[in-house]
Amino acid sequence: MSLLRMLKAAFIALSLLTLSGCSYFSNLVYKIDIPQGNYIDERQVEKLRVGMNKDQVLFVLGTPMANNAFDPNTWSYVYRFKSGRDGSVIAKHLVAKFDETEHLIEVTGDYQLHENFHIPVEEDIPDFQQDAEVAAAAVTPEVSEQPVKHNGPEVWAIKVGEFGNPQNVKRLQFQLEQAGYEVNLRPLEAEPGEVVSVFAEVAHSKEALEEKLELIAELTKTKPIITKLPPA
Repeated sequence: MSLLRMLKAAFIALSLLTLSGCSYFSNLVYKIDIPQGNYIDERQVEKLRVGMNKDQVLFVLGTPMANNAFDPNTWSYVYRFKSGRDGSVIAKHLVAKFDETEHLIEVTGDYQLHENFHIPVEEDIPDFQQDAEVAAAAVTPEVSEQPVKHNGPEVWAIKVGEFGNPQNVKRLQFQLEQAGYEVNLRPLEAEPGEVVSVFAEVAHSKEALEEKLELIAELTKTKPIITKLPPA
């Protein structure tokens, strides 16, 4: 075999080895999952009923991803998840439509509605009422002057609210963490049906948190307060 052919064969072999190595090492690089938009669970959609007002729909589904400025009675919820492992994409959407009195009349999209969706909300919403009462009970004055008793140094936090629906907790935690806030849950491991308190940010004085209070209120559309962080 001539020297030229030997060099050509060596070059081809080296090229194949390099490409193979690049492919191998690229598979070892960790890539994060990328979720975007409104994560909605089937159990949330099952709570929707004809006749719900906008506040009730906000409580169940959260703030819509996209609002139509020309049609305020049409809300669009969009969710997209790109897997860091294989690059696959999952996309879902839901559109809620309200009548001129701002009551829910139609829901379309990629989710299965409950068989009782068309039963007016006032006739069949025991689970919704229970969660709504929990949320209403969580609304307190803007700043708590009397923190709860706590052993050790004082640790203050912004209490976003209390929620009986684990999907609401998950959605709120994701929303806060995506915005760069530290999130604490109490209790850390809730039993089924147990109310969970969501806290954002911590500091050794309530004054250090006051600037963030309004920002978190705007982000989460809740009425957060500053209070002492309970022990884990």
